[in-house]
Amino acid sequence: MRALRIFFLFALAALSPVCVRAADARVSDMAAKLLLSRAENGDAESKLSVGLSYAQGRRGFPLDMESAAKWFASAAEDGNAYAQNFLASAYSKGEGVEKNPKLAFEWWEKAARLGYPEAMYNLAACYAGGAGVPRDYRKAVDWWLEAARHGHAAAQMNVAALYLNGSYLEKSQPEGIKWLKLAAQSGNSDAKSALAGFYYHGKGVAASKPEAARLWSEAAEAGDVFAQKNAAAMYLRGDGIPSDKKKFLRYCSMAAEAGDPDCLFNMGVAFELGDGVEKDIARAVSYYERAAEKAHPAAAERARRLKAAK
Repeated sequence: MRALRIFFLFALAALSPVCVRAADARVSDMAAKLLLSRAENGDAESKLSVGLSYAQGRRGFPLDMESAAKWFASAAEDGNAYAQNFLASAYSKGEGVEKNPKLAFEWWEKAARLGYPEAMYNLAACYAGGAGVPRDYRKAVDWWLEAARHGHAAAQMNVAALYLNGSYLEKSQPEGIKWLKLAAQSGNSDAKSALAGFYYHGKGVAASKPEAARLWSEAAEAGDVFAQKNAAAMYLRGDGIPSDKKKFLRYCSMAAEAGDPDCLFNMGVAFELGDGVEKDIARAVSYYERAAEKAHPAAAERARRLKAAK
């Protein structure tokens, strides 16, 4: 009987809630408390997670940039490149710490030398803009190249532009297009939009209007106004692809809402004529007037004529 009683005592102990104390009384969620406790006991990955949780105000943590910076600094001192990058960003923006471009540069350099591509890209931006370090565009290019080789999409786009323009790198359309393709594959919408132009005109690549439409459509969905306008035009005219009024209106309306005068005018025409949308003269006038404010040459007269006909 004694052995049985001891077994039950152990069983009850196992089912009892664990008491975890954390230094921040604002953290009440048990999972958050456990994470904070691990960080306070020196676990580097937990320090980074706590920093991110404070920075984003999630996972049971309050939004607190000062606490976020404190934990980023602790993990950064442990040699965590991700934390070093976040700490550098905090110093660059003055979030949770006093703004200090020099310290931002120093932490980005540490993270970059540990092989973190985002830090490489940011370090290049420091050199290019003279932020926390004397301006040195040659070093900026070197770090953009390094970040690009590590798969950083925005760096790949920058390298493509440098080759295409012949700025600090020997001008080369093949190299430029190679890096544009890599940046596009990495999801960079600027690269997709630029590469679409090469496919549309058949410059440096075999001409392919379907490929141009695909790339412009993807960039359009990501918010690129130039791509929205070009995709809309291709779908309206059936330019190398089947015409598609719905896709035309989708991309045209996107660009119109971003303020493009031609697309504002075209949306006015669509609502005036009921072309692909329900006819709505009031909306047509609104689009024409907005296009006129953007100096579209025909919009003011179309708006005036419609209002006079009421």
